Amino acid sequence: RKPRRAILRRPLFSATARNRTTRSQTAMNVLALAASALFIAGKVDAQALTNVQAEATQFVPYFNYDGDLAVTGTVFIESAGTTQNLVYAFRGMDPECINGASDAANSCGIHIHEGTSCSEDGLGHYYTGEVTEDPWVTVSFTSLAVDNSSTTGSFAVTTGGTADDIMGRALVVHAFSGARIACAIIKEPFVYPLVAKDFVPYFNYEGNLASSGEVGPITTSATGQSFSYSLSGVDPACSDGASDAANSCGLHIHAGTSCAEDGLGHYYTGVVLSDPWTNIGYLDAADGAASGSVSNLFTGATQADLVGRAVVIHDYTGARVACAIITPLECPAGCSPITVTPEVIPLPSARRLLFATNPPTCPEGCATSG
Repeated sequence: RKPRRAILRRPLFSATARNRTTRSQTAMNVLALAASALFIAGKVDAQALTNVQAEATQFVPYFNYDGDLAVTGTVFIESAGTTQNLVYAFRGMDPECINGASDAANSCGIHIHEGTSCSEDGLGHYYTGEVTEDPWVTVSFTSLAVDNSSTTGSFAVTTGGTADDIMGRALVVHAFSGARIACAIIKEPFVYPLVAKDFVPYFNYEGNLASSGEVGPITTSATGQSFSYSLSGVDPACSDGASDAANSCGLHIHAGTSCAEDGLGHYYTGVVLSDPWTNIGYLDAADGAASGSVSNLFTGATQADLVGRAVVIHDYTGARVACAIITPLECPAGCSPITVTPEVIPLPSARRLLFATNPPTCPEGCATSG
């Protein structure tokens, strides 16, 4: 029998070409994942959010920025009256911020601005009402030594604005020089479960496998994903586990957003520097049928980041054989999607508790309406 691959277990060092890595690379990955875990657990600066009301994600270059920095990450926001508590995790920040901000205005800053668009000037820092002096002038980040461009942390700022007041405004990231380099719009968290179904052959696959089934419901706690899967038509050679080939028997979310072209690489973002999908795949594929689940796979992505991305099924050789696009879960008549508030402190048993009381008349991820 071929050795069975263990889900969510990866050795730090491997003698195989597939997983070979240097000690410095491994140390970087371990530290980055540790930083991500602290962020996800809400333990950054001993501050945790339990009622996330807004998030800023899907960062784009500031409209007139023409430099090389490519910022990715997420900011979760909880408002208490007119004070905003922010917890953040980023990658691609200015490495010159490794020792903190300079004396330049807005150096290494993470700030909410008055503007409501990332395609034009974000205007000045946002504060209002009884707050008459700019509360953002001292707010800055320090890059982590793990790679000089990642950072996690938290802070509280009294802006005078409420949770409703900051919604739709621009959150801007600054370079060491103070220049504006990245922007995202503050939005309500996307809290609906997702699903990938209606699989089609991967755009350049010419083999005989005809995979079908469903991956979902896909839910997110902070930036960790959990999902179940039920598939047919997958590679029966995977019944005894994966081979040493890269992506053998894999089931992965990819960065691409179309099944009619290249699905690009595995999707992970923010401070997650090491590919979390390397050892994720389907098992027990006897007669081409496989089912199972994955819990709390930390990709750095929010639920909103996943919408429209491609889920790819691989065969025993690692080749891409099928693809489906992630969409919001549609519940049958009489049922409604179960929403999940993106708490920064995930409960280990959250997924089990979430679905344990579902009436049998509604599928997983849905509950009786009313």
